[in-house]
Amino acid sequence: MNDPLLALVQDESLRKPIQKLAEDLNTDVIWSLDLKGVISEVARLRPAVLLVDLKHQPQQWHDIVRALKSNPATRRLAILGFAISLTDDLREKANAVIFDEVFEAQDSPDGVLLTTLTSRVESFARRSDIEIQRALQSPCQQPMPQLVLKGIQEFNRGNYYEAHEELEHAWMDEPQIVRNLYQGILQVGVAYYQIQRSNYWGAVKMFLRGFQWLEAMPDTCHGINIVKLRQDAKHVWQTLETLGPDRIDEFDQSMFHPISYDENVVTGE
Repeated sequence: MNDPLLALVQDESLRKPIQKLAEDLNTDVIWSLDLKGVISEVARLRPAVLLVDLKHQPQQWHDIVRALKSNPATRRLAILGFAISLTDDLREKANAVIFDEVFEAQDSPDGVLLTTLTSRVESFARRSDIEIQRALQSPCQQPMPQLVLKGIQEFNRGNYYEAHEELEHAWMDEPQIVRNLYQGILQVGVAYYQIQRSNYWGAVKMFLRGFQWLEAMPDTCHGINIVKLRQDAKHVWQTLETLGPDRIDEFDQSMFHPISYDENVVTGE
């Protein structure tokens, strides 16, 4: 696992086992997180889990966790809360903002700390990109469904609302994990549509939602060039953020590039 661990933890006795865990997992620990911009930052980092010392700055973690769990771009992040001598009040406060698990950090009367941390993190961690791509191997080798093709064709014509309609039907009809690809393309298209309507925050929100699906995709799927799609969408997003909400009307919409795909990989249905 190379996804970083996020840890709102200041107690050195708790930091040590977390750092050791990160080293064992060959990843990094990021020890701070600000409420301002937290959704964008977590969406960019794509951490495995967020670990929270419930005794440290309760109001800060309360607001951060509430923001993360209420936003579709980050609500899948597993958040684990713990404390030494965990009180009922802290447990109730944590449960009120939907922690995935809350537990006592001191695992035994003799003071052993977080002996089960590794198993807890591995249990709750977001599925790695490799695992997701493994699950997508077979579905992605299948021909592109007609509804997906229609959605991409509308996308490439600049008809992003119509693309949304076709891809939403494809997403609803598909039971396998490849449906995440359709959702990611759909949300990038909606982001472009929001830029056309000069809705800065609506576009940013949809980019954050779309990237959580597209980042885990393989380089190609159904003949669609996912690498190029990610690069194009990220370039649009970064340019938009550079302009900011007050200059969105200056955005050059020629940056909306079409989705590249192999026309031979299409179902005949």
